Amino acid sequence: MEFNDLTVMITGAAGLLGRASARSFAQAGARVLLFDCDPSGLDNYVRSLKEAGLERVLGMVGDVRSASSIQSALATLPAAWRPVRILVNFAGFPKNTPFLEISESEWNEVFDVNVKGTFLTCQAIANNLAESGCSGAIVNISSIAAMSARPGSVHYSASKAAVSMLTETLALDLAPYNIRVNAVAPGVVLDRVIDQSEADSLTNRYERETVSAVPLGRTGDPAEVAEAVLFLASERRAGWITGTVLSVTGGMHCGRTTQSVGGSLTSEEDHC
Repeated sequence: MEFNDLTVMITGAAGLLGRASARSFAQAGARVLLFDCDPSGLDNYVRSLKEAGLERVLGMVGDVRSASSIQSALATLPAAWRPVRILVNFAGFPKNTPFLEISESEWNEVFDVNVKGTFLTCQAIANNLAESGCSGAIVNISSIAAMSARPGSVHYSASKAAVSMLTETLALDLAPYNIRVNAVAPGVVLDRVIDQSEADSLTNRYERETVSAVPLGRTGDPAEVAEAVLFLASERRAGWITGTVLSVTGGMHCGRTTQSVGGSLTSEEDHC
C-alpha cells in the first residue's frame, strides 16, 4: 500500500484513462479526489468504486479552465485529505479537424483545456505543497501526438507538445520545493480489443490501420497507462526522476514499422 493515506487529485477522472488511474491509486491505499466537469459520469464511477469496496474516493465537479473552480474544490476537501500530495492531469480535449477548417474558438478550446487547465491545476497544487512544506509529485498527460504529427491534429498536437515542455520547465521551477514533475505520453489506448470481423466502417478501418503501425502489434490498455502514472508518482520507485516524458505507446513513438511504395516495401536506404 505504497500510497497509503496520501491524497491524489485526478483531473478528467470520468474519462477512460482517468478512471483506470483512480482505481489503481485507490487500490494502492490513496485517498482519491476525482475532479471532472461531467457530473453524471463522475457520480457513476465514484459509486462503482465504492461498491467495489474502495471507500476513500471523493468526486468533485469542476472546470480545470477556472482557477476559482480548482481552488473551490481544494478548499472543500476534508482536513485529513490536505494537502493533495499527488496530481495527475488527465483532463484533455481531443479534436481532429482539417487545418483550414479550425475556427478560432475551437483552437482556444483545445488550448484552454489541455494547456491552461494543466497550468492552473499544477500551480494550485504546487502552491499548496510549497506552503505546507510537503514534497509531492505531478504527472501530466502528454500524447504521442506531441511527437508524431498526423493530418487534422495541428491544435491537439501543438497543445500536447506544450504540455511536454510545460512539464520539463516545471520540473526545474519546482525542484527546490521537492516537487517532482513528469508526464506520460500514451499512444492509442482502447477499452476493448479490436474485432477484425467487424463491418468495415471508417472507425474500424482507422483502428486497424493504427494497430498495424504499432511495433508491439496492439493498442494499449488503460491499466497499462495507469501503471506508468503510478510509477512516476511513486517516491520509492521514481524519487530521482523529474522532467521526464515517458512514452507508453507500444513503440509507436519510435517511427513507422514499414513504409510501402507501389504495393511493396521500400529498401532500407529509402526509409525515413
